[in-house]
Amino acid sequence: MMNESRYYRDAYDMRIITTDLENRLERNEYNHNPVQGICWYNILANTIYQQRFAYISAALEDGIKRSDLIVDGDDDCKNNDE
Repeated sequence: MMNESRYYRDAYDMRIITTDLENRLERNEYNHNPVQGICWYNILANTIYQQRFAYISAALEDGIKRSDLIVDGDDDCKNNDE
């Protein structure tokens, strides 16, 4: 979750989680019932779903970029990881 949050914040200046939640996760204050009491479920939190949907995470090894692994059907290489 933290890697996804950093990726979207740095790449698109967009937040997928609140600053408060990000700070809590950084301090390892995890909710023991993460799906209870919320109206959504982050499908990417489940690695089985990530694999089934062929999702490439932002948590890649150093030197590897998502755009190197995700290639779409157009000629514009700048938008491959969109």
